[in-house]
Parts: sequence; structure tokens; C-alpha cells
Amino acid sequence: MYPESEFDEVVRFDVPASHADELCLRLKPTHLAWLHRTDEGDLYVVAALRVELDDLARLLRDVQAWMVDSDVPYLLFVLDGREYELRAPAEALAA
Repeated sequence: MYPESEFDEVVRFDVPASHADELCLRLKPTHLAWLHRTDEGDLYVVAALRVELDDLARLLRDVQAWMVDSDVPYLLFVLDGREYELRAPAEALAA
């Protein structure tokens, strides 16, 4: 894994490689975002958090909206060294 200090104040999204560019482009208008490839070849979308109090919530809502548009039902993300699962809203998946 990565030393925690290397990725402080960023969120690392584990996105299928076929969708990584799309998510990165979706986030760039509102966040500093980039693609990160590990030595093992894994590809992640990384987004820097801003100082606004609700920035994390806005970022996650933006990613959820992208998930609905891209038919991605869930993805994993890492924040502060902990892994979480983000799911697309259930009502959007049912539609």
C-alpha cells in the first residue's frame, strides 16, 4: 500500500480501467484530479479535497451521479487510509 502521508487530503477511487478516463474528466472541472498507475499496473482516479467543509460530500455526490450515467453500480475508494464502498443510488439503478 502507500504511506498515508503520500495521499493525505485526497480520495483514491478504484475504478474499472475502461471508465477511469471518464471519471477523471468528470471531476476535473471541480477538483484537482488525475490518474495514478501503481507499479503493479493498477489504475486509480485520485481527487484532491478542497478546504470547503462540504467538499467530500459534494465529491462523492458527483461520483455517484457519474456512476449512474456510466452504469457502474458500486466502486471502492480510499480516504485517510481506510477503504469504503460507494454505491449508486438505488432508485437510479432501478430505473
